[in-house]
Amino acid sequence: MFNKTKTNEPVTALCYQVTQKKEDLWLGVIGCISDKFFPDFYKDFSKEYPELSIKSNEPFEILYESEIGKIAKMLSFSLMDRTTNVIQMIRFLMKAKSPHDVLEESKKNSSIHKRYNEINKRYTKFLEKAGNEANPEKLLFFQYGGDLSISGILSNELSFKFPNKIIVVVYITGVKANVSARGGNIREIFLESIKDLEGASGGGHEEAVGAKIRVEDLEIFRKNLERLIGNSHNTSA
Repeated sequence: MFNKTKTNEPVTALCYQVTQKKEDLWLGVIGCISDKFFPDFYKDFSKEYPELSIKSNEPFEILYESEIGKIAKMLSFSLMDRTTNVIQMIRFLMKAKSPHDVLEESKKNSSIHKRYNEINKRYTKFLEKAGNEANPEKLLFFQYGGDLSISGILSNELSFKFPNKIIVVVYITGVKANVSARGGNIREIFLESIKDLEGASGGGHEEAVGAKIRVEDLEIFRKNLERLIGNSHNTSA
């Protein structure tokens, strides 16, 4: 941010640039593509692990269509576990020598695989249900409840599957709703849609935002979005 020429690489890329530890190359790639950033060191990863790579410079294509993307999802889901298991995962990763140490199930990583399998079944169902609700309109609005908060991960993959839509995923927890939205220039539209809602707060990047709003305001929020997206679409047309 303070360079004359500003850059937007994620922390994982900065860490790898500083350390240049070749043994951590795969971890650097995982962090970058998960943050929708294509690192220049992906070419080094592809040479070392061609079986886990695809020929692409689109981070989300790599994330959702390669084995390295599967590892990223495994680690994300493993973070949604008991503290003792998360600490165990971190200790395992500190000793892991390659991405295959994560992919190939063993006694040392059994808790990672167990948690991934548990959550991925539910995640896949949510993903399919949200996809089935997609319509010709520009907005894909999906809401769900329960004990699994994965709205950010869901909205990311839905934005990859439906690149021409505005994606909004709502996770209802008690009287509050966690909202994740993805899409071109979504930040301005999104913040405008919640500005008059009592107790609502949100923010983020130009194409990825999040917010907390009251459940009772969800319908107003949706109507605001539909109106604003419609106006934006009409203006651009």
